[in-house]
Amino acid sequence: MKKPLSFLLAIITLFSLFSCTATDVSENLISNENAENLAAEEGYASTATLYATEGAYVRGGNYKNTVPSQLPQLDYYFLKYDVIENTFRTPILKFDISNFEIPENTKSISLVVEFYNASPVHENFAGEDLMIQAYKTSNDWNAETVTYASLPALSDNDIVGKEHIIKGEVFIDITDYVLECIENKVDSFSLRLAANVQSKAEMRIRPLGDIQGPRLIAKETEARTFYQNKLLADEKANAELWAYAKEVYNAWDARYKEILAKGDYSFSSIESNTSDYTLKTTAKMQDQSEREYTFDTRLVSTLKGFEERKLEFDEYGGVISGKKYDATGYYYTKNIGDRWWTIDPLGNPCYITGINHTVYAYSNSQYQTAAMLRLFGGATKWAISTTRWLQKDLGFNVALASGNAMSAHITDVEKGLSTTISTGGVGSYASTIGLNSSDGGQTNFLYNDAMPVFDPGFVEYIEKKIPETISKYVNESKILGFISDNELPVGNDMLVNYLSLDPTIEANRFSYACAWTWISETTGLNPEEIDIYGIDEISKEIGIDLANVFKGFVYDRYFSVIQPTVKSVAPNHMYLGVRMLIGGDWEWMARVNGYWCDVMCINYYRVWEIPTEQLELLQKWTGKPIMITEFYAKGADAIGSDGKPFPNTHGAGWTCINQKERGYFYQNFTLRLLEAKNCIGWLYFQYIDNDPTDETVEEGQKYSNKGIVNSDLDREVYKDYHSQIAQINKNKYALVEHFDGVKYFK
Repeated sequence: MKKPLSFLLAIITLFSLFSCTATDVSENLISNENAENLAAEEGYASTATLYATEGAYVRGGNYKNTVPSQLPQLDYYFLKYDVIENTFRTPILKFDISNFEIPENTKSISLVVEFYNASPVHENFAGEDLMIQAYKTSNDWNAETVTYASLPALSDNDIVGKEHIIKGEVFIDITDYVLECIENKVDSFSLRLAANVQSKAEMRIRPLGDIQGPRLIAKETEARTFYQNKLLADEKANAELWAYAKEVYNAWDARYKEILAKGDYSFSSIESNTSDYTLKTTAKMQDQSEREYTFDTRLVSTLKGFEERKLEFDEYGGVISGKKYDATGYYYTKNIGDRWWTIDPLGNPCYITGINHTVYAYSNSQYQTAAMLRLFGGATKWAISTTRWLQKDLGFNVALASGNAMSAHITDVEKGLSTTISTGGVGSYASTIGLNSSDGGQTNFLYNDAMPVFDPGFVEYIEKKIPETISKYVNESKILGFISDNELPVGNDMLVNYLSLDPTIEANRFSYACAWTWISETTGLNPEEIDIYGIDEISKEIGIDLANVFKGFVYDRYFSVIQPTVKSVAPNHMYLGVRMLIGGDWEWMARVNGYWCDVMCINYYRVWEIPTEQLELLQKWTGKPIMITEFYAKGADAIGSDGKPFPNTHGAGWTCINQKERGYFYQNFTLRLLEAKNCIGWLYFQYIDNDPTDETVEEGQKYSNKGIVNSDLDREVYKDYHSQIAQINKNKYALVEHFDGVKYFK
């Protein structure tokens, strides 16, 4: 229970002073009037606002003894928690409350932190809700000299408040602690922020000196009710909005019942021969240089009873010396026995071994472009030579490219590599309306990371965009299929994120209305009575995993808009859906993927090999094949174009001790895929290393050995890696026969 506030004085004297290490305090003064205007814009009546008087953020691991002014990126405070101390980012704040007098009608006092770009980019690994927690700590620190190593120790008893991350701004209720400090006549107190679970991306918090920086707010009204029926002032328009949301729900409900009626699909269990794992391999994970992991590893050479075979291939990499199927002139998938295959345009079984970003210059690097001209004399000659090398030497049969000559010539080379084409999707639509906030390869969205798939404008955009994009490819046999987006949100917080959207923002109205209609119809509850933080309890009561099924609702809407448009333009080609990033609960996202898509595409990281149970569940849920569309490892022995070893601090791939053991990862990872009867192949990420000398890309992209060639396009430097890639790729059909115990080919 909150302590009564009536004993507090009704007069407030607010000192809005705050400081930072790089700027004079007087330059950062925020007036009471500005603070009150900001509070009004945020939708509540503020009775008192107090900005932090001192603040900093510190970093663990290699930076644990580094003072704030020496840390990179001082424009924001950063918050991140991981299992490895090296990635910790911790903000610490101090508030002077000696003159902070709170009116008697105050209902709560909150610590407010606000994120850059309005919505934090995050994904946790444990499948838990991500919270921000505020810890009380001593005042024994100085913003200019504090380091991670010098921070006072904390315990769970120090937590004074916590809040789910649901918006760009987070309100952490610390009423009891502030009242306790005031009653005890404490002049100032310090707070330290932390996240409660391992998070994938750091969250950028606006710092002191910003009108939206960390502050205390005393509010005279209770916390707002999330559900609002009146989204538009015009009664007719408001009724039409909710009627539209009900139509969207009804379309989903029909498919939901259809998918439920189908039930689970049969699947083949995967039983690996544990005696094949004869090696112990060590590797490090992204930005975790102080910790090594050891893995049991198998290679082609350690497989008991495996024998290499020579087979004859067609121009697509399909096997000629086997049973022939319908030659449609296009790729399609077929379940033969209990194994899925891609059938190539000539009617031959074809296992996909591909590579991403097959370009001579990553991000159009001038250094790499010069190397291409020096070695090949021009883009066309490079494309022809590279295509033949990838095919004949390394056993690839698909290459994805964009941005320079490879994409222009990839289908022109005689007996050349096939490719996939991006149609454009919700990411490109969001960019046109200012809602896209992509981070690296992931596609993120401005408000609560909510995809605007429920907008009528999204339908209009797709119906115009996709025909314009793919019409020229409809008769092209070397198109493996069409992909519409990369790494869309998959977190378990998706339902709470949609329900807590600010409906006063026009861009949120359709998403908000559809989400609240969905939960009301699904649960049978009055929306005014739904506690969005009690979703787990409601799920248990009604026997439906609401957070999981809601992801199915969102992705069903997405696919129901895009897939029919793709198929209407290119009915003979496969629709490959979204390149999903593994994370969170997958069941209903996978089930609707199986309903709409020909293949489920997954970018899979942070494992040495995919767990068998995950592959089996994907068979059970989708009834369709899968393709792994990104994975890679880096080598600690690689040298960048600047002549220095790659630190390899960027990217989700493992860092192995050298190129040979990098090949161990490739073989071990892909042997599991060949073993899985629902996997039709993979796309490795990527062709060329990041270039440390390229100033046009973000800092982190400069420092990773992701490619199979270096910035000099030298095909000899990583030959220890290439030999192991080639051994797998060229023996893929014989390996399938080995795992299945069936001679498919003559």
